[in-house]
Amino acid sequence: IQKIEQKDIYFVDKYALSYKHLNGEEQIALNKRLIAYAKEETEKSYLIDLYNGVYVLSDALGEKQSDNKLYLDSAFLYVNEASNKLSIGKLYYTIGNYYWDQKEEELSHQFYRKSLAVCDGERGGELVMLNALYRIAISYLWRQDAVSLKQCIDEMLDLAHKEKGPEAYITSFPVVSAYYRT
Repeated sequence: IQKIEQKDIYFVDKYALSYKHLNGEEQIALNKRLIAYAKEETEKSYLIDLYNGVYVLSDALGEKQSDNKLYLDSAFLYVNEASNKLSIGKLYYTIGNYYWDQKEEELSHQFYRKSLAVCDGERGGELVMLNALYRIAISYLWRQDAVSLKQCIDEMLDLAHKEKGPEAYITSFPVVSAYYRT
């Protein structure tokens, strides 16, 4: 934390500190401090990532979602000023998760679809897209909508083949296997 207060360090170097291995509370405190500096930057993707990060970490630590939704709302304010589509796609995915947890399926799907649209073709966007498709597929599985589920699975498998990493297949496997068991 003391390092980010130093005036002779560029913001990008301060921002890189947010990726150091810290425990959840330390990471949240660091991100909150960095937000003040990020507001002075012309690239607003940093703000989106920091606000989104505070929300995700706070949620993972079991803090009340309604208290932390302010971070998602704050990040959302900068969507039109940000140039990094992956940051925007991750934010949409996180907002989708928020509405998923609130049992607002239609809103969650809207944000998952926005995430898919923004991340499509972006380097590194495949895993965000797979996670969004996973959540959508789970909804179709619960509703026993086999046609929509199959379309979703086909999209997931196409992305997994492009990504070629183990995480892509690990994300896809539960839904694909559930589909073929039914």
